Amino acid sequence: MRYRALVGLAVVSALLSSCGLFTGSDPEDDLQERRQAWLALGITDYSFDFVRSCFCGGPAGRTLRIVVRSKQIVSVTDVQTGGPPPFTPMAWAVTIDDFFVELQREINRGVDKIDFTFDPTFHFPTRVEIDRVKNAIDDEQAMSLSNFVSQR
Repeated sequence: MRYRALVGLAVVSALLSSCGLFTGSDPEDDLQERRQAWLALGITDYSFDFVRSCFCGGPAGRTLRIVVRSKQIVSVTDVQTGGPPPFTPMAWAVTIDDFFVELQREINRGVDKIDFTFDPTFHFPTRVEIDRVKNAIDDEQAMSLSNFVSQR
């Protein structure tokens, strides 16, 4: 049974690669392909939960619910307290469009390692892990997006 699942996965992967879709060969290419797929959906109103885990101050590790209308953030709520976060640097509250831009900036800086997991339906990154400098301590960062709801 496991063998069939692996063969099936290989066939799907080959088909996607042959069509030029989401090849995953290069993080930057994968990010750009997914960004174009996200933009093609034309979603402008949505909400999601966002967590940034790092040694960088702010509400690190806290879940923020972000509500976006007409591609603009209209509210940010700390999920744990139900109120506004006590301290949120501007870059922490992002739209999904802004998040793609932020990740491209990280790639352009020349990070040592960046890994993505993408939503299969809406194409935005659901999990990102960044290590900016190999063997450096406390420079790693992880971000996750969950509980996405489109208001189409």
